[in-house]
Amino acid sequence: MPAMGNPRLHDVLADVEPGTVVVFDLDATLLWSGPRHLKIAQDFGAFRAGAARAVANLSAEDFGYEADAALRAAGLKDKRLLREFKAFWGQKYFTSKYCLLDLPQPGAVDFVHAVEERGARVVYLTGRDEPKMGEGTRRSLAQHAFPLGRRTTLLLKPRPRMGDTEWKQEALPQVEALGRVVATFENEPRNANLFARRFPEATNVLMETVCSPGAEAALPQLVRTADFVI
Repeated sequence: MPAMGNPRLHDVLADVEPGTVVVFDLDATLLWSGPRHLKIAQDFGAFRAGAARAVANLSAEDFGYEADAALRAAGLKDKRLLREFKAFWGQKYFTSKYCLLDLPQPGAVDFVHAVEERGARVVYLTGRDEPKMGEGTRRSLAQHAFPLGRRTTLLLKPRPRMGDTEWKQEALPQVEALGRVVATFENEPRNANLFARRFPEATNVLMETVCSPGAEAALPQLVRTADFVI
């Protein structure tokens, strides 16, 4: 995960003042889930001998959006095992236990603190759901020293099966009620586009980390960066 500092992040901080709001997604935005993917693969390999060799060749950096692609690239060709892994991954990935393994993206903790210290409200608007991931998400943010206090708001999906974009669109009135939105950060182009249309005066940042296959085209006004190093 190389550092690729973006000077536009300084512009974001220049716009931040008491009463304003900055919105952050979590997965592939503030947090890197490579270690979560790797641990799930290792746990699968521990009881599926046919996958053990491929798993042993993997590192957290090998995982992108689709975890089974990393196993295929590492040499696992058995289609039955790949289907089993995909099902196993789906049972584990969206849980509090495994999301505790995530690590902050470079510069993320310092940047969010800089926003909060300037008096803005930090809103964590995530596609994670409260029933399965709420506890782990709060613990993860705390263990990595992200701000969690009176000037922060964590918004999680109320239901696991709710679509991420559907949820974020539904949550936007809650965000707007907190103050003037001056910046948003999101890795999925569809959601970043949603923010750009809703908050055209804000700096809307597309995180160039990973995103879902076949993602819609990003609007040209989006600012792009791979991390929070300034």
